[in-house]
Amino acid sequence: MKFAYASGTRPLDGFTIKRGVGIGGFGEVYFATSDAGKEVALKRIQRNLDVELRGVRQCLNLKHLNLISLYDIRYDDEGGAWVVMEFVAGESLKDVIERNPNGMPTDEVDAWFRGIAAGVAYLHDHGIVHRDLKPGNIFDDGGVVKIGDYGLSKFISCSRRSGQTESVGTFHYMAPEIGKGVYGKEIDVYALGIILFEMLTGRVPFEGESSQEIIMKHLTADPDLTGVPDRYRPAIERSLRKDPDQRFADVESLVRCFELGEPLEPDPIVEVLAEEVHVATAQPVPAAPPVVRPASAASDQQGTLYISDEEPAAEIVFGPVQQRAGKLPPRTLQPPGPVQPPQPPRTSLQSTPAVAQEPVAQAVRQGVQSGARWWRDARLSTPLKVLVAFGAVFVVLLNANWLLPLAVFAGAVYLVYFGVRSLIMALNGTSPAGAVAGAAAAGMTAANVATRPAARGQA
Repeated sequence: MKFAYASGTRPLDGFTIKRGVGIGGFGEVYFATSDAGKEVALKRIQRNLDVELRGVRQCLNLKHLNLISLYDIRYDDEGGAWVVMEFVAGESLKDVIERNPNGMPTDEVDAWFRGIAAGVAYLHDHGIVHRDLKPGNIFDDGGVVKIGDYGLSKFISCSRRSGQTESVGTFHYMAPEIGKGVYGKEIDVYALGIILFEMLTGRVPFEGESSQEIIMKHLTADPDLTGVPDRYRPAIERSLRKDPDQRFADVESLVRCFELGEPLEPDPIVEVLAEEVHVATAQPVPAAPPVVRPASAASDQQGTLYISDEEPAAEIVFGPVQQRAGKLPPRTLQPPGPVQPPQPPRTSLQSTPAVAQEPVAQAVRQGVQSGARWWRDARLSTPLKVLVAFGAVFVVLLNANWLLPLAVFAGAVYLVYFGVRSLIMALNGTSPAGAVAGAAAAGMTAANVATRPAARGQA
């Protein structure tokens, strides 16, 4: 790595550079000493200055055993910003994982993870989300785990969970929702699950040849927990769920699952499935009688009846009756009169033409109506209906040479049949129209006879 400042230089007043420590996306880190001899780390910010400084300022006054202390923000003669912080001489978690390609011993995993979780939980308790948890930002300081690199830290509250203008973090540890600009403490829980998996196996759960392939696996693939000891699987599985609402609610819940090998808080997915099964199989249960709370003074003014689960009151107190919009006007009661017998339905003499009683015509009419209903209710698209109609017309035109004579012959036969039928009915003293009128007259006569006793009773 090529650093901008060599050993012995003093780019920042009051500090002397000893050696370069690391180079990251946001700047360079140096080991330096103050004029009083205090060993510190100096971080020179080179890009995203506002983002970096905002995160540092939010963490300047945080004090926790598992967090690298931030001392101050200083500026050099050229206006460059430097962060003065605690220097940790121990190796990083990344170095430890690279030394154990098949996974770290479980006792070391437990010690590292407890320290990391304690530091992250402290950040969350103070409204800070780290957003760039990874082994390269976690260090061993004489047996004490230290979390560093607050440059990407972000203050967040429950009501402000979006608005990020730039995707942040390292691809292998980024939660799926970060790409949408949605972030909360759930993204740190996700990163903790990735780190725990990596400590146990020596590799990350989602790998790829490009950043796009890695991101797609975060969005769609499930982690392969085959090589993970059974005790740690529940903690990793739930931490790496795609939906942030399905992960652990906080770091403390993750740690409890990590310690015991099983979660102590309800699993949202299990709760949803159990609720669906309960709804599908539950039998109706008689509702318990409501318990009534005494009405307050407000109830007398608003007409409210209070019903709750508290101790039963001596009585139910209703407020004054109020008129509500949309009610029907009060009905006026009439004195009872004599009971009228039910009237049979009347039949209009003009409602049914004579031909309607003719069986052949009636059958043809019913057939046409049935066909029209089928055509109207058929589940065919409009273009298909048009195609069928054109096809039918084409078939008729194609066979017109024999369909037309057949239609003329059928019409002539029907006319002869209708004439003979009408003559026979006339000789018998009835006609289609007369039959209809006679039936209507008979109905009216029966109705009049039925109403006469009641009319006499009124006189």
